[in-house]
Amino acid sequence: MARNSIELETLLVDPRHDPEDLNNNDNNNDDILTSHPPLNLTRPPLHKFLAVCCGFVVFGMADASLGPLIVPLEHHYSASHSRVALAFLFAFAGYLISALCSDAMHRRVGRRGASVIGVACQFICFSGASCAPPSLWWLILCYAITGIGNGLLEASWNTWAGGFGNANEVLGWLHASYGFGGILSPTIETWMMGHGFQWNEPYYVLTAAAFSSLVNVAIAFRDETSQEYVRFIQEEEKEDKIDEIDEIDEIDEIDEIESEIRPIVQRNALVRSLQSGLVWLAAAVLFAYVGAEVSLGGWVTLYFIENRGGGGGGGGGGGDSSSSTTGSMGYVATGFWAGMTVGRVLLGYANHHFFLGFESIAQTIYLIFSLLFLILFTVVSKPLLLSAIFVALAGVAMGPLYPTAVVVLMNKMPRALHVAGLGVSTAFGGVGAAIVPYTTGGLATAVGSWVVGPVVIMLMVGMLLLWLVILVRY
Repeated sequence: MARNSIELETLLVDPRHDPEDLNNNDNNNDDILTSHPPLNLTRPPLHKFLAVCCGFVVFGMADASLGPLIVPLEHHYSASHSRVALAFLFAFAGYLISALCSDAMHRRVGRRGASVIGVACQFICFSGASCAPPSLWWLILCYAITGIGNGLLEASWNTWAGGFGNANEVLGWLHASYGFGGILSPTIETWMMGHGFQWNEPYYVLTAAAFSSLVNVAIAFRDETSQEYVRFIQEEEKEDKIDEIDEIDEIDEIDEIESEIRPIVQRNALVRSLQSGLVWLAAAVLFAYVGAEVSLGGWVTLYFIENRGGGGGGGGGGGDSSSSTTGSMGYVATGFWAGMTVGRVLLGYANHHFFLGFESIAQTIYLIFSLLFLILFTVVSKPLLLSAIFVALAGVAMGPLYPTAVVVLMNKMPRALHVAGLGVSTAFGGVGAAIVPYTTGGLATAVGSWVVGPVVIMLMVGMLLLWLVILVRY
């Protein structure tokens, strides 16, 4: 079937092709050109891979940047937990905008333009925050802008990486880079705040990193134009239709296939994605996962200060901590993101070498272990180091959940819906990254930061149940 599909594509391109060539068994599948070349040492793919890795580092630094600064921001702006948490919420609007325009943006400016716009949004956010805005609302607006950029980058780069033959490892490395950024940001911020720097000065580092990423992606994706993207989508639609046919016995069937493909190609990919039940289930899964990830990474520092006697804070519930710094508790967030990075590299390798074709089973195993370590972190309060270790181990187990989900979902979705479908799904992941931390902050203000653990556990239980629904239905 695969050989006939390839031959049929050649026939559709060149009508002079001899129908008897369909019976030629001498073709070698190694000669097939895929939409993305395999990751190797040839310079263009390697340059793109490194550029996207660096971009994911900045991405991770952005998502982890707010956690260690919550207490200093509360003191600087005389704000409550819930007011500072509005920065998470306003990123929600940015992700929604990117979800609605991701496919259209790629059709208009290509992957190159989408990547440049996405990183430029991050640069605007960090440079604005580094100026120490006089009002908290300006800082919140900065995070709304980076929400737009992050949504574009997630849809574009995840589908790009998923096109490689060893997608498990490639996505594992990319999301490990995200985790590495999550390590860098709280580490830099905690160190700088502990050495007398102002809260806005860590954003100088983020601004420089975003500028470097902007230059890298502009060069690396200079050939990924809008024309290239549209051509790729049309070829993927053709392959999706061909894959539905078991046997091709008559050359006359080619005209029928072309007539069926043409209106499908002309339909808006976003509309088709919004009509897909799989896309909405995937959106719910990523909403739960990213919401849990960012909530834990963002609020775990405050949780340890107020509930585990760490840092300089008191043991109160919803009030402000008594210190404007995070002490050594900022390193708990570093441990969580370090665990995420290790999990994405090691378990991504395990997926490719031991669970290839069975990634959905691996995902279920990782979810169960994530829940186990989160429960242990919540119920074990002493010694403090042991509780912090459980946070890091939860990061290890949670690390591969996102890239593994992307691999499984791309295998289940029609190829031509990858950008639009994953754009919608990852955008709802961004919604989770906005709404869940904001809601957690509101609950922390109202009843105490002890709610962080139960909220994250409930989200992961919901993700496990939704994942099982996807496996059963699709």
